[in-house]
Amino acid sequence: MAANRFDALRLLFAATVAVYHLVVLASLAPGSSVERLFAEAAHVSIQGFFIISGALVLGSWERSSSWRTYLEKRVRRLYPAYAVIILVPTAIAVLMGRDLMGIAH
Repeated sequence: MAANRFDALRLLFAATVAVYHLVVLASLAPGSSVERLFAEAAHVSIQGFFIISGALVLGSWERSSSWRTYLEKRVRRLYPAYAVIILVPTAIAVLMGRDLMGIAH
């Protein structure tokens, strides 16, 4: 399987949004023209990221022999990360909640 050529662009878009959040959350330049510039760059980056991602998903659909194989590929790709994103914070919250309530492990 050949690597797609959009990874670097998607990484750039995601990094732009991350930098914008860093600027805003750290209050590095509140209300300034710098913050507005980063906000606009983040806005364009989000749109670009989703346009490219949509094209990649469409390409995956077109390469699939049926809707079932497409769906199986999407589930195998998305659900492991989704499970980690849901289960790890849940486990941390449960452990922290036990510590806060003084329950021994």
